[in-house]
Amino acid sequence: MLVLVPATAAAGVATATSGFGQAGGASVQSVDTDVVQTVELRLLPNATGRIGMTLHYEPGVNVTSLVTYGAGSRTLVDANGFEERQSGRWLWNSETERPSLTFEVSVNRSGPTFRGLAWVDAGDWALARPRTAFAYRNDSTRWQYSWRDTDRVDRQTRLENEGVVGSSMVYLGPHETTRANVTGGSLRVVEPAAANASNTDRAVRSIRRASSQLRVGARDSEVTVFVAPDPLRDGGLAVDDRNGRQDVWVSDRTPVAPPDNIWLHEYVHTRQSLQLGPGMRWFREASATYYAGLLSVRQGLDGRDGYQAFLGTLRDYESGRSRRWTPASGTTPTGTARSRTSSGG
Repeated sequence: MLVLVPATAAAGVATATSGFGQAGGASVQSVDTDVVQTVELRLLPNATGRIGMTLHYEPGVNVTSLVTYGAGSRTLVDANGFEERQSGRWLWNSETERPSLTFEVSVNRSGPTFRGLAWVDAGDWALARPRTAFAYRNDSTRWQYSWRDTDRVDRQTRLENEGVVGSSMVYLGPHETTRANVTGGSLRVVEPAAANASNTDRAVRSIRRASSQLRVGARDSEVTVFVAPDPLRDGGLAVDDRNGRQDVWVSDRTPVAPPDNIWLHEYVHTRQSLQLGPGMRWFREASATYYAGLLSVRQGLDGRDGYQAFLGTLRDYESGRSRRWTPASGTTPTGTARSRTSSGG
């Protein structure tokens, strides 16, 4: 019997995570920390498609320069201690002890590969991945980067509204959060109040079984699944793996069945640790769909005929690709197949 344990959280205080930003109270700068960044996020009334974001910084005594990035997706509301530069960059004046920037951030957008919206602000809720990257320099001449030199940076996230902070994305709005154990880690499921949660329990059972059935790939200590209401597309993965945690979202409209069980497809993506050349990038999506269908069939879920048809499509593609490729044309096949066009990775 599956038991989902509710995760208690007060409105306006997100569950603690690391990576994108550790949610919590007031920051305390460690002697080993060069910069503390606190990101405040909020829903904006009467501003559908946008959220509010304030970036607070506490540069250490040895930090001489700090620059933030994020051109194209945000509009300045207020700047304290920063001066604007080209290409959407903002440069610290090196004098203000606690500089800050406040923006309105455009959320509704799609990705470069898949159809449909990857991020949405619907007014009373939002699923977003705001850009919070920055770089800084201390007494040395080498630039340090927030996404790479993580041991010297303390990144916090605070939510003015009810919501959940993931490792790489954030949900703002009313919701319920549940947790379940999976092999090698835990599963956190975020169900927005606007979502249809009729598939969620079945999907969690399927993911739990898949976590033990799938015996290849890496395992994360925590995977967060955001159940996505309309108009978000079928599903997607935030590709960053932050400190053993990953985030995915899956549309509340998607069935828990083969041939394209997107709940398992996105979970399989969290287990992939592939380094693929340009000619093999199609394999990431194809293998996720293959394992999602295979595990669904092994679990006895309806849809076996559709999965067999999918395998036939793969065999036809592979046969045609093999006839086109010869050793003289290179050492890497140049396949371009994509197993689905709407789910987002």
